[in-house]
Amino acid sequence: MVTVHIGEPKSDGYPCYESNEIHVHNFLDLPDAKSGDNVVESPEFKCFGHTWRLEVYPAGDHDDVEDGDDFISVYIRNLSDEKITVDYRFIVMETNGKESSWIDDWENVEFDIGCAWGTDLIRRVVLIDNQSHYLVNGALVIKVQMRPSEEYYVKSLELTVDNVIDEFMKADGNNHNMAKAAAKKFIIEHKEEVVASESLNRLYESKELMIEVMQALASVNLGQWT
Repeated sequence: MVTVHIGEPKSDGYPCYESNEIHVHNFLDLPDAKSGDNVVESPEFKCFGHTWRLEVYPAGDHDDVEDGDDFISVYIRNLSDEKITVDYRFIVMETNGKESSWIDDWENVEFDIGCAWGTDLIRRVVLIDNQSHYLVNGALVIKVQMRPSEEYYVKSLELTVDNVIDEFMKADGNNHNMAKAAAKKFIIEHKEEVVASESLNRLYESKELMIEVMQALASVNLGQWT
């Protein structure tokens, strides 16, 4: 299947979700003990420069739950040596390739180094009673979607903008021209985000660059900076 886009997709000003599908094969053959020790771990995968692992508890991670009330629990763990704050989703996929209504959605969650966050995603009895609906050739397919949270993204962007401006301000001669070109290129490519950043105020230190940037941002509502 080929997906064709007409025009540009609507954006809320920061990165879209990145998706990874985790296939837990032969799911019903996995041990069904309700225990925090009964866990299946995915291979490591990358998302937004961080390394992650999905951890699945086939019968949940609570040993005090009555039979029939147990959920399949899933966790995502940050294996990188740097913390990050993200929005994330767990989605149980259907055999027709569509997303089911079993979705767990979290925003602005801080993952420290080695930290894992998770949830009870779908009732085990529902999965067993509807295998043809949820198990793809015996595999439970969980879509993991992640993106940096808006707060984390804006802070990272402001730091990057500050670094670009710093390089421009301290440059002179040929380096001045190169830094100016780099700053202008970055600002044009990220114009919506830059306009939302107070770092833009520092550009007033250079009237020449500001004029060019204002021209580049002509199609953007500058709000308090106009």
